[in-house]
Order: sequence, then C-alpha cells, then structure tokens
Amino acid sequence: MLNTCLGEDFAFREATTLQSTLEIGEKRKTMMVEMIKEFIAQAGEVCFQMAISDPALCMDMSLFGQEVKYSSRYQSLDGFIKQNEDCVVILPSIHKVSSAAPSKLGE
Repeated sequence: MLNTCLGEDFAFREATTLQSTLEIGEKRKTMMVEMIKEFIAQAGEVCFQMAISDPALCMDMSLFGQEVKYSSRYQSLDGFIKQNEDCVVILPSIHKVSSAAPSKLGE
C-alpha cells in the first residue's frame, strides 16, 4: 500500500537516509536499511488504516522517538522497566478523533 501511495523508492530512500544518519549496525548496513524500510512501510500502513477508519483515528507523530520518563501511561516491551526510568516512545498511543481535538496524523 505504501509503495502504491508514495512511490516504490520512498521507503528505500528514507531508510537509506536514516541509516546513514544513525549508522545502525555498521557491519550490516544493507540488512539494517531493509529493516528500516520495512518499519517505514508498516508505519505507513498503520497511518493509512487510521485515516480510513470510521471514526478516524489519530496519534501524535511528534512522540515517535521521544525520550520520556517511564510511567503507567506507557507500555513496556520487556516488562522490566521501572517507574521514572528513561525510555523511548516507539509507537505513540492511538485515539479516536474528536471534533474538539485536531488530528495529529502526519502533522
């Protein structure tokens, strides 16, 4: 779906740019670019499904990668994090769009 909407090269170009900036897995650059590309495609699919949902759904995209202090507001991947420890948001909460709140989808 992402390739159809944004062009086949979009995810690859963005993944390559991200990899060159972050230099993740230096010895396995090609594999890391593919993994980042897959993440971008999956994130795009989530955004597409949110946009066509009835009622529409939204998330605050500015929270991606934000460093926060852990609290019960967040879900832990491994279950071992403690209250007030540093963590990174990898998928912000998704909510129904209300007429009173502006959508954060893609803003």
